[in-house]
Amino acid sequence: MKTAVKIILLLMIGALIVFGFVCALVIIDTNMGTAPLIVSIVIHLVLIGVLICSLCNIDKFQTKKSNPLVQQRIKELRLKRQLSPDTVANMLGMKPKQYLKYETGKSEITVDLLMELANFYNISIDTITDTNVKPMKTVVHAASTKQTAASPAPIAIPAGSEGAEQ
Repeated sequence: MKTAVKIILLLMIGALIVFGFVCALVIIDTNMGTAPLIVSIVIHLVLIGVLICSLCNIDKFQTKKSNPLVQQRIKELRLKRQLSPDTVANMLGMKPKQYLKYETGKSEITVDLLMELANFYNISIDTITDTNVKPMKTVVHAASTKQTAASPAPIAIPAGSEGAEQ
């Protein structure tokens, strides 16, 4: 992809140079004076400079990449279960090439795909993303274990927090 862009930029630079010479010859041939010739040369030089800068920076452009940790985790999960990329891709309803793009980080992993992978491997999304989120537990108010319209809803408190009822 980057090679094709480089070729296009080089062709555009060449075309601008040729077009600049043609414009200069026309301006000189029609005796329009030096002002239009200078303006034409300056415009062409600026455009050529912009194209050259683009050509020099083409390798610095970043493509979207997924979190390397997530890439590694989905590959580990697949290998741990001794599955091929084709098998996982087919189970998820996608082409193997697309699945490999997720695994290698060439495509960004969406939340929907994370949910599908978690469901497929029967694990939580946190296991894939390796977040340090503590599991939540539900605390029921001591006044009543039966929920009514007037009673407050259960409160979720992170496990291990001080003051949490056991």
